[in-house]
This record gives sequence, structure tokens and C-alpha cells, in this order.
Amino acid sequence: MLPMSNPTPPTTTPLTQDPERIRAITHPLRITLLEYLREVHHATATQCAAFTGESVASCSFHLRQLAKYGYVERAESHGREKPWKLVSTTVTVAADPTQPDSGAAIGALADLAIERASLTARNNVQALVNNPEHSVWLEHCVAAGASLWLTPEELSEITEAFFTTLQNYADRDTGERPADAGRVQFFLTAMLNTSSPLTQPPTSTTGPQGAPTDV
Repeated sequence: MLPMSNPTPPTTTPLTQDPERIRAITHPLRITLLEYLREVHHATATQCAAFTGESVASCSFHLRQLAKYGYVERAESHGREKPWKLVSTTVTVAADPTQPDSGAAIGALADLAIERASLTARNNVQALVNNPEHSVWLEHCVAAGASLWLTPEELSEITEAFFTTLQNYADRDTGERPADAGRVQFFLTAMLNTSSPLTQPPTSTTGPQGAPTDV
């Protein structure tokens, strides 16, 4: 699960399993700061405050906390400016079977990431439909779902192929790009649908001869 990332295949990114480190980014402002630094590459607490609408003191505190847990670090200073930058443009988290709290920490982070992505998507939809200048984008934007029978390994193959495809366009962050290119948001969720009736065992009773009978 990637709360903030450049299009880098998950298998090539640092893995975070420590519950304390996961909880350190389970905070709306901290995720916003990480996303902002990913976009602008480096920024001071004052610049972060101007972007987020929070106070400089608040941004400075949360940036120091992110640095404490290894997510950001000081960038090269320019005069009195003391900017911050990301340690890695991608954060990937996974449960650690030896640490029972890691699952709960991931669940909390996932809830926050999904909530933020859903809100952003809804705002984007309203902006697109209400602004005629964005009409060309409406033909190409997608909100879709699918349900497939897959093994865990096949699921990993599909998600890695997805990120590999995105990687083909990653150099546009720093290089030249088409004049009509826009910043497009992707948010991928791909997981076992535990609520589907198709994944549940059939309910049955035992017949007179001990044979199971569907009910």
C-alpha cells in the first residue's frame, strides 16, 4: 500500500513494517507534507505552511517528526533557508507477523489513505464536470472496478505490471512533457473481496445419510 509514491514498482521500494514508523505517517498533515515534497522536491517549513494553510510552527514540528522516523531529511541550504526533502519518493508498508501491532497500524493508514483519495477523486469529478475547459479530459478519465479470480502471486504480477507501465512516464516529473499533459491522479486498490458471497463457503446441513445438503 502506497500512501504517497512516484510510479515505482512495489518490489523495488524500501519496505516499512515497524508499527511505530507506520503510525508516524498516519496523520493527514504529514501525508500532505510528504505529497507536497514529492511534487516540489524540497521546501522549507514556511513554504509548507503557505501550501497547507497550517502554521509554520505546526509544519516545522511535523517535518521534524517525519525526519525522526526517516521519511524526510534536510536538503541543501540556500542562505538562511533550511529546506526539507524526501528520503524516498515511495513509501511501501507491509505487516510483520512478529509484531502484532503492525496489522492494526496498516489498517489505520489504509483507512486514511482511502478516505483522502476518495475525497480528492470526488472533488476532481466536480471540477471536471463544472469547467468547460476540462471537457477534453472527461472522455479519457476512468472510474471503474473489476472482480477476478486470482492467486496471490497473480495479483502481485498485475500490480507490478501497473506500476511498471506508469514508470514509462515518470521522467516527465523532471524532464520535458507534452504541452497538453496534465497531472493525473492514480489510486490503486487491489485486495481480496472478503465480503463477496462468492468467496464464502456454502452453508449446508447434514442429510439423513450424513451427506451435506445445500440450504
